[in-house]
Amino acid sequence: AVTAMMGDCQDLNLVFAWARRVFWTVDPADPEQFVEWPYPSEVRRKVAEFMKELAHCFDVSEQAHRKEHRLTGNKAHVKQNHADYNAFLVARRSELPSVPAPSPLDTKEEKAARFSKRPLRLLPGDEGYITWTLGKRAFFDGVSQVVREAQDDRDSDNDSNVSIGGDELEERTMIDFPLPLEEI
Repeated sequence: AVTAMMGDCQDLNLVFAWARRVFWTVDPADPEQFVEWPYPSEVRRKVAEFMKELAHCFDVSEQAHRKEHRLTGNKAHVKQNHADYNAFLVARRSELPSVPAPSPLDTKEEKAARFSKRPLRLLPGDEGYITWTLGKRAFFDGVSQVVREAQDDRDSDNDSNVSIGGDELEERTMIDFPLPLEEI
């Protein structure tokens, strides 16, 4: 990823790690199998499709950013524009809020939060920002809907009230989604 999108790249990795942890939990009794409940294989297949679409949104956003800053083409052309891009990066970094110095008493969460504030991200007005922001929202909404519908379908097939409802499963699933979602 280009330097001005390293934070966005980090966000993509966080979402993928979250999805892997939530939807591809390995069955401790059989390490060759995934835990089937509460996410059947059809849900995992759809989540994998959403992951692929999110990666595509990231790629499209990065290409738009590269074009905006003339970082595509032959090496000589890119090298010629590199000084302008570095000036852009300096200006962008100067806009970031300062990050407090680390403390040996920092919790793991505080260290992660500090680290996540350092890399640059696309901002409103940047080429690719809307595509990337909408991609994250579409991923979140799509996964939420698939989880809710899968549980609602399961509930309609089962007359006992032992299972949780789709809305509750959706809330449990999405509660620790790793990114804040921006509105456009």
